[in-house]
Amino acid sequence: MKRYVLTARPDLLVTAGAWPCDYVALAWDAGARLVLGFEPDPSNFEYCKAFLEANRARLGETTVGREEACACIHAAAGLGDRRVVIYNAALWREHTLLSIKAYDARPGHKRLEQPPNGRGNVPAVRLDNVIGDLSGRCLVVLDVEGAELEALE
Repeated sequence: MKRYVLTARPDLLVTAGAWPCDYVALAWDAGARLVLGFEPDPSNFEYCKAFLEANRARLGETTVGREEACACIHAAAGLGDRRVVIYNAALWREHTLLSIKAYDARPGHKRLEQPPNGRGNVPAVRLDNVIGDLSGRCLVVLDVEGAELEALE
C-alpha cells in the first residue's frame, strides 16, 4: 500500500470516489477543518459508513447522507467545529441523477452514466454548489474513473 504525507494542512479536503477513505483519514490527521467525501457506489458508501463508525473516537463528529443533505454542508462548515461528511452522491457538472455501471469485474471499477437507467441511480451534485464560498486551503482528490472533467465543470 502506498503511504502519503501532506506537507501542508488543508482547511478543506474534497474527495470524490472516497472509498476506501484513506484520504479522509490523511486529511483529518493533518488537521483539516472540514473533510467532504463523495462516494456514489452504494457498496463502497457502506464501507465508508463502517469506516467512520470504526474511527469515531479518532474522527469525532461525522455525518453521512444523500445528496439532498448536501445543502447542509455550507452551514455545518461555519460552525467552527472540525467535521467529516461523507455523501452517497457523485460530483458532476449539474445536479442530476446518474446510473452506475460496472466496466469490469474488479471492485470499484464502475462508471457513471447519463441518462439514469432506473437501476442503481445515484444523485450527483456540483462541487461549486457544495462548497460555496468556503475560503482557505482546499485539496481536491478525484478518483472518478474518467469523469474528472464532469466533476470539475
